[in-house]
Amino acid sequence: MNLKSRLQAQTQKQNVKWEIIEQDYILSGVLEGISRVPELKNNLVFKGGTALKKVYFGDYRFSQDLDFSGRNNLKIFTGLDGLIQSACTQASETIRSSGENVELKSEPYLEKRPHPEGQKAYVIQARLPWHRDFHTKIYVEISFEEIILMQPEERQIIYPYGELDQGSIYVYPLEEIVAEKIRALLQFAKKLHERSWGRSRVRDYYDIWRILKSYSDKLHLNILPDLVQKKCAHKAVSFEKIEDIFQEKLLLNLEQEWQPWLADIVKNLPNKGIVLSDLREILIPIFNSQQK
Repeated sequence: MNLKSRLQAQTQKQNVKWEIIEQDYILSGVLEGISRVPELKNNLVFKGGTALKKVYFGDYRFSQDLDFSGRNNLKIFTGLDGLIQSACTQASETIRSSGENVELKSEPYLEKRPHPEGQKAYVIQARLPWHRDFHTKIYVEISFEEIILMQPEERQIIYPYGELDQGSIYVYPLEEIVAEKIRALLQFAKKLHERSWGRSRVRDYYDIWRILKSYSDKLHLNILPDLVQKKCAHKAVSFEKIEDIFQEKLLLNLEQEWQPWLADIVKNLPNKGIVLSDLREILIPIFNSQQK
C-alpha cells in the first residue's frame, strides 16, 4: 500500500480531516529526523500534547507542532538552524529510501516581536508525492529558559504510518508535563484578568485529564504540588491553590472553546463537565493534602 493510501486509511480510521493526517505524518517524520541528529536528540526534551501522542499514547489528539525544552546550553549553538534542516534532510532520506518521494525543509519562524523568553521557532514545510510544491506545514518550538525539574526519559517514537524506523527521543516524564500544563492554565487566567490575548488552553484540561485517567496508578502524584510550585516560581506566576484552575473566567473560556478547539482533533471527545468533575476529584485531594 502506497503512502497516500495509508494516510487515507488513517483518515477514515481516525475520522479526521485529510490535512490533519498529512500534518501528523510530517510530525512523525521530523521526530525521526531529530532522533538521527545527535546534537538535537541529546539536547532537546520533547514535551506538550504532541509528546503525549508520539511517545506515550499513540492513539491521542492531533496537533500541528512539536514543543521542546532545550538543555545543555543548546541556546549557544550557532548552528541550530542548520541542525533543524539536517533533521528534515534525514527524515526526507529515510522516507525516500522506502520509495516515497517526500521532501522536507525548514526555515526560522520570525516573530513580529522578540519572544520574551528567547524561544526559537521553525516552520517545517513538506512536499508529499501528490503535491506540486511545498504544501503541508508544521511548527517546531524550542524554549531555552524553561526549568527542567525531572530526569528526561528516553522513549521510542510511536509511528502509525509504516516506513519510519523505531527511533527514540528524550521526553518529559508525565508528572512534569502535568505540572507545566497546570502552570499554563494559571498563566492564561492572568491574561484573562488583564484582558490581554492568549491562546486558548482548553487542550491543557483535556491533556491533564487523559494523563491522570490513564496513568494515575503509575505516577508519583505526591510530587505534583512541589513541581507546580517550582514551575510557577520560575515564571513568576502566582500559585496559591489548585482550585485556581477552576476559576470562573477559565471555565467560561472552556465553555466557549471546548468544541471549537478539540472537536476536530479528538475522536470521541468527552463531555467537558465529566472532565472537570474528574479533575477536581483527582487534583484537589492531592494538593490540599500537601497544604496541611
